Amino acid sequence: MKKTHKKIENNLHKTLTIACEHIKDVTSSFSWLTHDVDYDSFPQSLIIRCCLTDGNALSSIEDTELDDVIKQVIKKQLNAIGIDNFNVNKQITYMVEH
Repeated sequence: MKKTHKKIENNLHKTLTIACEHIKDVTSSFSWLTHDVDYDSFPQSLIIRCCLTDGNALSSIEDTELDDVIKQVIKKQLNAIGIDNFNVNKQITYMVEH
């Protein structure tokens, strides 16, 4: 891994940990998040996967404000480290905890 990629990864890890803790404080339906990225096409390749506690939370996420809350917390944290061109509607996905 290149030094610049390692630096990006470290910043992502720190900021997404902060986002994760904020989201956990807001809702009990949220468990954790993870990310995948191809550093050669960063930040367009960044995908954040949010894990919810159950299928009910997943099926109702767009009917509630939870979707907006999660996206805004993540976007705010990414903006804080200079990632401004992140599309929350395309680059944030949801899954159910197993």
